Amino acid sequence: MPTYTAVQKSAIQQFAAVADVKDSAAAKTLKAHNWNLDHALNAYYNSNKSNKFGSNGGSTAQSLEKLFNHYRDIDKSEETDVIGVEGCMQYFADLGVDLEEPVVLVILTEFNAPTMGEVPRQGFVEYWKRSGVSARQKGNRANTFHVKYITDHLRVVGGG
Repeated sequence: MPTYTAVQKSAIQQFAAVADVKDSAAAKTLKAHNWNLDHALNAYYNSNKSNKFGSNGGSTAQSLEKLFNHYRDIDKSEETDVIGVEGCMQYFADLGVDLEEPVVLVILTEFNAPTMGEVPRQGFVEYWKRSGVSARQKGNRANTFHVKYITDHLRVVGGG
């Protein structure tokens, strides 16, 4: 078993969760792309488009559920339909969003979160379906474009 750094282990877990592959396949793909998660995922899905995403987009809901479960499981809670505080913190960290940024509130609002640090399954899945971003782009830096757009918009509107 190869030895991986903490950053590499995290990338392997994220890749495996998003692409629904074994850790060994995730590691192989990541290594081939110099451990760049975005490039590895793009390459994986571009080479597996026909297998992963049919014209009906059927795997999208399944991928979203898997992604939700990945962050929900971080909390080790008995609650099955909520990502808790620890999962939310990891989700935003994976997106590269500082928890003190106003965009956190916007994203939580989009998820119909009843309180800070609590994301309901339905809100998470429905947001991603509405967003128009394909399921293959979900995950770690999944909605980087959306976060950047919202953050830039808030800075312009708020003068920050």
